[in-house]
Amino acid sequence: MDDSRSMQRSDWIVAVTMFAVAAFSIFILRDVVPDKITSKLPYWGDILITAALHLPLAWRRVAPLRVAGFVGPLFALYRYLEVPEPNVSSLAIFLAIFAAGAYSDASARHLVRGVAVAFSGLALLYSIFGQEDFVGFDGLTLAALSLAINAGFFTASWLLGDAWRRRRIDAAELARRADQLAVEREARARRAVLDERVRIARELHDVVAHHVSVMGVQAAGARRILASDPGRAADALASVEQSSREAVTELHRLVGFLRSEGEEATVEPQPTIDDLDQLVERVREAGLPVEVRKIGRPRELPLAVGLSAYRIVQEALTNVIKHAGGAETTVIVSYLDKALEIQVVNTRSPSPHDRTGESGGRGQLGMRERAAMVGGDLDFGSIKGGGYRVSARLPTEGIYEDGMTA
Repeated sequence: MDDSRSMQRSDWIVAVTMFAVAAFSIFILRDVVPDKITSKLPYWGDILITAALHLPLAWRRVAPLRVAGFVGPLFALYRYLEVPEPNVSSLAIFLAIFAAGAYSDASARHLVRGVAVAFSGLALLYSIFGQEDFVGFDGLTLAALSLAINAGFFTASWLLGDAWRRRRIDAAELARRADQLAVEREARARRAVLDERVRIARELHDVVAHHVSVMGVQAAGARRILASDPGRAADALASVEQSSREAVTELHRLVGFLRSEGEEATVEPQPTIDDLDQLVERVREAGLPVEVRKIGRPRELPLAVGLSAYRIVQEALTNVIKHAGGAETTVIVSYLDKALEIQVVNTRSPSPHDRTGESGGRGQLGMRERAAMVGGDLDFGSIKGGGYRVSARLPTEGIYEDGMTA
């Protein structure tokens, strides 16, 4: 709004200044050489038509076609009436033609400028060839020179108007693209924040759900045998204590990462598939019979794949504890040429009350996200003869350390 008012104010200043200079020129000529004045109007008539010719230029950017369509014929009348002001009035028609090309996007701008040029050209021809002293070679030379100069000005005002319009459109397009990039950048930033929240939520779910489930099973077992077998109850409570410490340690790791502000955080390393034996041992201590089978030759895996495999097994075992009543479970780890396959199979399907369906709960959604993060896939469901299986295939080639696929 401020820029628009500033431009309008500057346009008014230009228009009023041009009128003032033209009016002053008329006054000087009528006062100094009154015998050479051939105007068909009285002095006040010259001033009025000069105002009508110049003041509309204040709207040349607001209504460029109307201004050019008005100034063009009026300029022809101005010349026909022989108003004694040849210079500023010529500048007025050139400026009107320029504005029609520069500030209008309508296709009619060509027609309006053409009409203005035609009227102005006829007026110039009349003013040049209508003179009584136009005779001989010298007069013809001056006439040709005058026509050439005016034709050059008309051509320049037309071409400069088109060039200014292209520049204006380019500037508007650059501004639009800058705004679009700003919006896209803000959207990417919001998406990055959302992805980070999802990642943190996934980590918290995996850590808390597993350890709390294990502690719940161990505490329930300790409560049942507290009176009959205090020694085993004490061992179970010790396992609860150990699980709680591990949960707190992993929570401290996550909090330490969040507080690192992009710097290297001095926290414990992320678990990988190499830590599977410790995970299975903790689950066994919680009372879940688990067997681990490894097929193929173990090798070093990308960190993202190792972490995803560990978390998938962890979540699958947690679901067995919560939903399958501690059924016998087998974890199968297969090292293939270009992938790592994980299967967690138990001998009891979830009860109808605990069944989450194909869409899965947060745990199953988290396992899918873990697999997808490294370009893998995950499947789960009941198996024939009873039981439940979680199967994941994680590619081990074309994976960057941050988990993105190449």
